[in-house]
Amino acid sequence: MHTLTTVVFDMDGLLFDTERLYYKANQAAADEMGLPFSWEYFEGFVGSSEYALYKSLTETFRSEQTAIKFILRSEEFALNYMIEEEIEKKKGLDNLLSYLKDRQIKMLIGSNSQRKVIELLLTRTKLAHYFDEYVGVDEVSSGKPSPEIYLKALEKAEANPHETLVLDDSVNGVKAAHEAGIPAIMVPDLEQPDEEAKKITLKILSDLNEVHQYIEKNIIKK
Repeated sequence: MHTLTTVVFDMDGLLFDTERLYYKANQAAADEMGLPFSWEYFEGFVGSSEYALYKSLTETFRSEQTAIKFILRSEEFALNYMIEEEIEKKKGLDNLLSYLKDRQIKMLIGSNSQRKVIELLLTRTKLAHYFDEYVGVDEVSSGKPSPEIYLKALEKAEANPHETLVLDDSVNGVKAAHEAGIPAIMVPDLEQPDEEAKKITLKILSDLNEVHQYIEKNIIKK
């Protein structure tokens, strides 16, 4: 990768420590409805689309109606938490965004969350001014690991995939980037990279400070 014009960020687990918030919302909905749910079950869907969770819940609860009710109630809890509670930014985020902005690199978000959630979190954290565009899961027919979200981000940015970098914390996210033909760096949060992810990522780094250093040293050379 010799030129960098665009960076597409995942959101949950990469920009913000929201995965635990989603679990809290899911568990609150399950407890209210008297349904079985656990952290271990939740972990299996980190980085997956809402549709993948819906399909599994329909099988687990043996009722499509119950699965839909659970998802809708979870969304209500999650939105309330996002409005009422502090949104914790991931380590190194502010410095990385400032660094890329100073170098006039386009920044977008491509997330398995809905667009309204992206807008809410960016408003609450006062980071919206850094980003040129967003792509939420409700703007495509399939979420990650489908490449659609990242392909749509390329389209919105009018960007060359070879001059674009994806940052994602999940295996499904880096698979989506790979299918879209975009180099990706994985910054694991709850989910560790599997063997396939290790093969298809440009680099696996522990936090956004390391991403900053890697980009400065290996891509944007002085």
